[in-house]
Amino acid sequence: AAKIKNLELSFNALWSEGNTYTRKQQDSNYESLESIKKNLDSVLKKIANQLKSNEYEFSLLTPYFIKKDNNKFRVICAPTIRDKIVQKRIYANLIDKGYLLDNEISYGFN
Repeated sequence: AAKIKNLELSFNALWSEGNTYTRKQQDSNYESLESIKKNLDSVLKKIANQLKSNEYEFSLLTPYFIKKDNNKFRVICAPTIRDKIVQKRIYANLIDKGYLLDNEISYGFN
């Protein structure tokens, strides 16, 4: 079951990983870490309730095209902040149960 305290731990991890610039960046839902922090209790309660009732739906990923040195582009697909909170909680639950999610080609779970 989704506990608000656990979701708060996930949010706090995202906050601490960020900096002034990234905390202000808006996702595809026009939310930023800063805007969510202002309403953190209500946002986390909503996520927890949606998870408990099996109504939480992950949003579509937002593609970003990053130009590389060779003038080609690398596509990075970013989840919304709410999805990142849920993903961090899922990851923590899996680690707590002894699963290892080491992946040499993806940094998505680092």
